[in-house]
This record gives sequence, C-alpha cells and structure tokens, in this order.
Amino acid sequence: MKKNHILMLAGLSIFFTIESNQSQNDDRYQSIIAAASEQSLIDQFSALAAAGVTNITTLQIPTISKSVIPFISNDQMIQFTPAQIIAFSPAQITAMLPGQIAGLTLAQSASLTTAQITAMASSHIAAMPVAQLNIVLSKLAPAQIASFTQKQIQGLPVFALGNLIPNLTNAQIKYVQVAQLQKFSAAQIASITPSQINNMIKAQLDALLAMLKNSNFITTANNPHLASQISAITQAPANQVHPVEAYVDKSIDRIRIAMQRQQTAIQASNAPATQQVNTNQKTDLQKSNEKAASDIKKSNKAIKDFFTKGKIK
Repeated sequence: MKKNHILMLAGLSIFFTIESNQSQNDDRYQSIIAAASEQSLIDQFSALAAAGVTNITTLQIPTISKSVIPFISNDQMIQFTPAQIIAFSPAQITAMLPGQIAGLTLAQSASLTTAQITAMASSHIAAMPVAQLNIVLSKLAPAQIASFTQKQIQGLPVFALGNLIPNLTNAQIKYVQVAQLQKFSAAQIASITPSQINNMIKAQLDALLAMLKNSNFITTANNPHLASQISAITQAPANQVHPVEAYVDKSIDRIRIAMQRQQTAIQASNAPATQQVNTNQKTDLQKSNEKAASDIKKSNKAIKDFFTKGKIK
C-alpha cells in the first residue's frame, strides 16, 4: 500500500512537471509568434511602397504595434491621409520618433486631435518647424510650451507669441526679440511677470521700460501691474552695474584724464623759445604730469588687486 502511494505521488509529480513545462513552452511559443509577427509587419512596412500605406484602413491603424511605429519611414508617413492620421491612438503618437512628427505635412498636422498632441513628448514639440507649430499651437498643453526652442519662439507670429508669454519659462523669455516685444499688445505686456523681467537682458528691459512709460499705450487701467513691473525692471540684474563694470568705467576716466595731462605737459615742453612760461606754470605742468603717472599706476594696481585678491577700489 505504501509502495502504491509512492508510485501515485511520483506519477503526479511527473504530470505537474510536464504541465508546467508545457505552460512555459506555450508562453515562449506565444512570445516567439508575437515577435515573428511584429518583425513580419516591420518587414512589410519596409517593403511597402510609400503610396501603399493609403491602403491601410482606419480600423487597421490602431492595431499596429507601438514597437513597429518607429519603423514607418517619413516617406510613408506623409502619404497617410488626415483620416488615417486621426486613427492613430495617443499611445501610438507617443511611440513616433520626433522626426516622424516633424515630417508631417501641414494638412496632416491640422488633423491631429488635442488628445494626440497632448500625448506628444517635449522632444516631439521641440522638433516641429515653426509653420507646423503654429498650426497646433491652440491644442498644446501649457507644459509643452516650455519645450519651445529659441528658433521656434523667434519664428512665431507676434500676436501668437504674445499670448504665450504667461507660459514661457524664465530661460525662454530671453529669446523674445526686442522687435517682437515692441509689438505686443497692452494686455500681453501686462501678462509679463516680475520673475520673467528679472531674467531679461538689458535691451529687453530698456524696450519694456519705454513701453511702460508711454502713457498713450500703457496705463494703470489696462495694466494693473504697471508699478510692480517698473520696479522689477529697476531691480533686474541686467540693470545693475557690475562692480567690474563700474571699476572699468572709473579706470577709463582716470587714464583719459592722465593722458590729457601728459599731452598738455608734452605740448608745453615743446613750446617755442619765444613763448614765455613762468615758473608757476612749469610747476603746474610738472605736477600735472606726476598726477597722471600716479593715476595710471593706481589703475594698474587696482587691476592687479582685482585679479589676485578680488578687491576693487
């Protein structure tokens, strides 16, 4: 009896082992089939003439695996009709390469849904040509605007760019050209934040301040932030005189005065013998020349102190 039990248990063990191995084999088989099917689809796309993609139905498009999407060539992509483009799921759009998105025609881009555009990564947005970007602008999420490059910002129509001001990052605000800034509406100017002003360059600050001080254009009625914006401009780093800059200006003045004094001394020493120069005048010229030499010496010492000790006098 005991022997029979042992034999039954051994049989069950063998059965479950066989079943387990069979299950694992089935999983591997399904994976192999899926991979083969996927590779087959990639091969089919590679072999398909560009115009052939128009034969893919809108019901078939959502079934294309995300891993196959990157293998659709740009020549094939531009052959899809707007109706086919709409059939791509947001997940499939996410799987596209930036170059595939940027390569879409303007008609295809116009057909993209808000859900499809919202699914795009920052790399997709940054790759778009300005003309394409302008078409999808109204469907972008605020966070996607932070992906705009300098070229895109400077290429957008002024009115469109002005409406995006609240969504531009502190780093992006520097890309707005003065010529663009000067064409913003009063409402768009009012949307510029103190934080953005704090990151503007000097030319932008000067242009903005001139606009804010133009009472025919900006008033407290159409810009409740007028006072705070002017204050932010005054305190912006680009408007502060750097210690080195202040020192350089002072040094230039010193050297200029010194050179004038030396020139006067040279002219006096070369004066004709008939020209009378009294003792007091000679003494003044000598003092002036000595003063000039002293100022130049001080300037040179100040330069040395700045670079060796970090001190500015």
